[in-house]
Amino acid sequence: MMGISEVLNMEFCDKLVRSASLTIGHNVLLTDDCGVILASADNTRLGSLHEASLSVLKSGKMKYHGHSEAQRLSGTFPGVTIPILMGTQVVGTIGITGAPEEISRYALLIQQLAQLFLSFQQQRQSTSEQERQRQRLLGEIISYNRLTSDPETVSSSAYALGINLNLPRAVVVLRFDPAKRTLTDELILERLERAFPSPQDLVCPHGEGFFILIPALSAQSDLSMEDALEKRLLELETAFSTDHQPVKIGIGEPAKSVEELHTSYENAQFALRVLEHRSLHPSHCLAHREVLLERLAVSLPESVCQAARRSRFQPIWDAKNRAEIDQLIEAWVLLRFNFTLTAQTLHIHKSTLAYRFQRFRTLYGLDLYDPDSVLALYLLLLRERLS
Repeated sequence: MMGISEVLNMEFCDKLVRSASLTIGHNVLLTDDCGVILASADNTRLGSLHEASLSVLKSGKMKYHGHSEAQRLSGTFPGVTIPILMGTQVVGTIGITGAPEEISRYALLIQQLAQLFLSFQQQRQSTSEQERQRQRLLGEIISYNRLTSDPETVSSSAYALGINLNLPRAVVVLRFDPAKRTLTDELILERLERAFPSPQDLVCPHGEGFFILIPALSAQSDLSMEDALEKRLLELETAFSTDHQPVKIGIGEPAKSVEELHTSYENAQFALRVLEHRSLHPSHCLAHREVLLERLAVSLPESVCQAARRSRFQPIWDAKNRAEIDQLIEAWVLLRFNFTLTAQTLHIHKSTLAYRFQRFRTLYGLDLYDPDSVLALYLLLLRERLS
């Protein structure tokens, strides 16, 4: 059990005794569990021993000290000394100077006030310590290396928090654009914890505007575990958008071990990275299974990409309207070569899109109905964008 000096900061102790002293018109002091004065209306007494507290600390009972007894005790004036309890343990005392008939009515009130705030502060510290433990667990998962890390150690850290890493779960990374923030990180964290309230759901901030979820997964009657998670995250994205707080979400694959969780985290980060580089996407939530072409693109050797650009696509790379070209190719591929949807997504008439297709073939010698050439170009564009 923590002593009073470990739970209450000096600022609070000082405010408590000064407020109490002003309210009741008598000097009030507060000691730690060794009888040393932590705060007093009389600053000259700070750090000195209040000997009357020693018997109260030992017995746990309030005690009055008259003039004759106070003269025999070091650092003591006539008055009353009250124990401060945390459960059944005495963690400090409060001393009030004055005649018993004047101060007795205040003793219980001040004792209860001190114990109330002491309990509140202890809960805050306990919560802060748990948050630090959760952050450490998250760090162990993120930095896990199968050659140097011990999965049992990570699992033990999780077990101490009541989290079972053997349950199926996935890593989710969320990013809130700092330039478009309408909610503080504290409010965002509260909402995420409400959306994922299970004791098995790990929710942690990870830098300004970044949050990581590691929820336990469960299937629904008509949805797989992954689909059920995506549904919840899409609802969460919609809720944030309603409050004009845009968010982008990358989702990793299901995992049932520490090593798999680390891989899920890396894949969630990659999905978020892809999402942040896409100019067109129907939602701001992207799962690992939707970025296969991007994974293929970043794995291509640079020498192969340079050769392909020089031999086939150099005019496109040198074009002044590269941004427009990139957007056209991205929409055409992501919408699965659907002409009508591509025109709608680009906010142009179908006849305008048809003209762009014809002009593309004239200027660059590339037929956009040729899937091999279009996919090759798209992979090169992806690699450049994600490098």
